[in-house]
Amino acid sequence: MNSETLNSDKIAELLSQIPDPEIPAINIAELGVLRGVEEKDGMIIITITPTYSGCPALHAIEDEIRRTLLEKNINNFKIVTSLFPAWSTDWMTPDTRKKLSDYGIAPPEKSKN
Repeated sequence: MNSETLNSDKIAELLSQIPDPEIPAINIAELGVLRGVEEKDGMIIITITPTYSGCPALHAIEDEIRRTLLEKNINNFKIVTSLFPAWSTDWMTPDTRKKLSDYGIAPPEKSKN
C-alpha cells in the first residue's frame, strides 16, 4: 500500500485512529490536533496543532503519525505544526465531549462566541 492507493481522505481516516497520548479515549482528530491532510505536488502534508504551546504530547503524536504512515509504506509525507489559529476546545464535537465525560473528564463547554 502506498500514498497513490490512499487519497488524503483515506490517510486522514487512518491517522484518525491514533489515540491522544494523554487521553486515549479520544483520537487526535476528535481532539482537534489533526487539522488537515492534503496532497500537494506528490507530498502528503499533515497539519497538526498542539493543544497549547509547548505541549509535551506533540512529539509523541508526530512519532505515531510517522510510524503509522511508514507501516503502510507511505514515506512521501511532511508533518507541519501550525500554531495559528491556536487550538480551541470549540474544535471538539459533541461526540468527543461525551467520550471525555464517559472517560471521567468533565468536558469543556463550547464558547458562546
